[in-house]
Amino acid sequence: SKHVHLTDLPQLQPLLENNARQAPNASVGVLEWGSNESVKKFDVIIGADVVASIYDSYGLAKTIYNLANEDSRAYLACKDRLTGFIEKFESYMRGMFACVERREADSLNKNPGVWILFASGRLGDQ
Repeated sequence: SKHVHLTDLPQLQPLLENNARQAPNASVGVLEWGSNESVKKFDVIIGADVVASIYDSYGLAKTIYNLANEDSRAYLACKDRLTGFIEKFESYMRGMFACVERREADSLNKNPGVWILFASGRLGDQ
Protein backbone atom coordinates (compact mmCIF):
# COMPACT_ATOMS: atom_id res chain seq x y z
CA SER A 1 0.00 0.00 0.00
CA LYS A 2 1.28 3.45 -0.94
CA HIS A 3 1.45 6.37 1.46
CA VAL A 4 -0.53 9.52 0.62
CA HIS A 5 0.23 12.92 2.14
CA LEU A 6 -2.57 15.51 1.89
CA THR A 7 -1.96 19.24 2.30
CA ASP A 8 -4.05 22.39 2.50
CA LEU A 9 -4.16 25.79 4.11
CA PRO A 10 -3.86 26.01 7.92
CA GLN A 11 -7.52 26.96 8.39
CA LEU A 12 -8.63 23.85 6.48
CA GLN A 13 -6.59 21.35 8.52
CA PRO A 14 -9.55 20.15 10.67
CA LEU A 15 -11.55 19.28 7.55
CA LEU A 16 -8.52 17.64 5.95
CA GLU A 17 -7.82 15.59 9.10
CA ASN A 18 -11.44 14.46 9.21
CA ASN A 19 -11.36 13.36 5.58
CA ALA A 20 -8.01 11.59 6.02
CA ARG A 21 -9.36 9.40 8.82
CA GLN A 22 -11.04 7.28 6.17
CA ALA A 23 -7.70 6.46 4.54
CA PRO A 24 -5.38 4.45 6.82
CA ASN A 25 -2.36 5.20 4.63
CA ALA A 26 -2.83 9.01 4.64
CA SER A 27 -1.17 11.76 6.62
CA VAL A 28 -1.98 15.49 6.56
CA GLY A 29 -0.10 18.75 6.89
CA VAL A 30 0.24 22.38 5.94
CA LEU A 31 2.30 23.15 2.85
CA GLU A 32 3.49 26.72 2.42
CA TRP A 33 4.40 27.67 -1.13
CA GLY A 34 7.99 28.72 -1.62
CA SER A 35 9.15 27.42 1.74
CA ASN A 36 12.84 26.49 1.71
CA GLU A 37 12.53 23.94 4.47
CA SER A 38 13.50 20.38 3.61
CA VAL A 39 10.55 18.44 2.26
CA LYS A 40 10.00 14.81 1.42
CA LYS A 41 10.08 13.86 -2.27
CA PHE A 42 7.03 12.27 -3.90
CA ASP A 43 6.70 10.09 -7.01
CA VAL A 44 3.32 11.55 -7.96
CA ILE A 45 2.09 15.05 -7.16
CA ILE A 46 -1.58 15.84 -7.70
CA GLY A 47 -3.00 19.32 -7.32
CA ALA A 48 -6.65 20.32 -7.46
CA ASP A 49 -7.55 24.00 -7.36
CA VAL A 50 -3.98 25.00 -6.47
CA VAL A 51 -3.94 27.39 -9.42
CA ALA A 52 -7.44 28.74 -8.79
CA SER A 53 -5.99 31.71 -6.96
CA ILE A 54 -2.27 31.78 -7.55
CA TYR A 55 -0.83 34.41 -5.24
CA ASP A 56 2.78 33.41 -5.90
CA SER A 57 3.43 31.84 -9.31
CA TYR A 58 7.12 31.26 -8.61
CA GLY A 59 6.48 29.98 -5.07
CA LEU A 60 4.01 27.37 -6.33
CA ALA A 61 6.35 26.22 -9.12
CA LYS A 62 9.29 26.03 -6.70
CA THR A 63 7.20 24.05 -4.20
CA ILE A 64 6.26 21.47 -6.84
CA TYR A 65 9.92 21.33 -7.88
CA ASN A 66 11.02 20.79 -4.26
CA LEU A 67 8.47 17.98 -3.80
CA ALA A 68 9.59 16.19 -6.97
CA ASN A 69 12.42 13.77 -7.60
CA GLU A 70 13.94 13.05 -11.02
CA ASP A 71 11.21 10.51 -11.86
CA SER A 72 8.19 12.35 -10.41
CA ARG A 73 5.10 13.19 -12.37
CA ALA A 74 2.92 16.16 -11.44
CA TYR A 75 -0.71 16.58 -12.48
CA LEU A 76 -2.37 19.90 -11.72
CA ALA A 77 -6.02 20.53 -12.54
CA CYS A 78 -6.29 24.03 -14.00
CA LYS A 79 -9.01 26.37 -15.14
CA ASP A 80 -8.27 29.70 -16.78
CA ARG A 81 -9.68 32.08 -14.19
CA LEU A 82 -6.90 34.56 -13.69
CA THR A 83 -5.48 35.82 -16.97
CA GLY A 84 -1.70 35.83 -17.00
CA PHE A 85 -1.10 34.03 -13.70
CA ILE A 86 -1.31 30.50 -15.09
CA GLU A 87 0.89 31.46 -18.03
CA LYS A 88 3.51 32.91 -15.65
CA PHE A 89 3.32 29.78 -13.48
CA GLU A 90 3.65 27.57 -16.56
CA SER A 91 6.71 29.55 -17.65
CA TYR A 92 8.40 28.98 -14.27
CA MET A 93 7.54 25.28 -14.48
CA ARG A 94 9.19 25.07 -17.93
CA GLY A 95 12.42 26.32 -16.36
CA MET A 96 12.30 23.57 -13.71
CA PHE A 97 10.99 20.52 -15.60
CA ALA A 98 12.02 19.00 -18.94
CA CYS A 99 8.41 18.25 -19.91
CA VAL A 100 5.55 20.64 -19.19
CA GLU A 101 2.40 20.26 -21.24
CA ARG A 102 -1.28 21.04 -21.16
CA ARG A 103 -3.48 17.98 -21.41
CA GLU A 104 -7.19 17.60 -21.88
CA ALA A 105 -8.94 16.42 -18.72
CA ASP A 106 -9.68 12.72 -19.13
CA SER A 107 -12.50 12.16 -16.67
CA LEU A 108 -16.14 11.20 -16.56
CA ASN A 109 -16.72 14.18 -14.25
CA LYS A 110 -15.89 16.87 -16.78
CA ASN A 111 -15.97 20.48 -15.76
CA PRO A 112 -15.97 22.90 -18.71
CA GLY A 113 -12.68 24.69 -19.10
CA VAL A 114 -10.68 22.37 -16.83
CA TRP A 115 -7.43 20.99 -18.19
CA ILE A 116 -4.37 19.27 -16.71
CA LEU A 117 -0.90 20.79 -16.51
CA PHE A 118 1.46 17.81 -16.58
CA ALA A 119 5.12 18.09 -15.57
CA SER A 120 7.93 15.55 -15.43
CA GLY A 121 11.70 15.37 -15.77
CA ARG A 122 12.83 17.51 -12.84
CA LEU A 123 15.87 19.47 -13.99
CA GLY A 124 19.07 19.87 -11.92
CA ASP A 125 19.15 22.03 -8.80
CA GLN A 126 17.26 25.29 -9.25
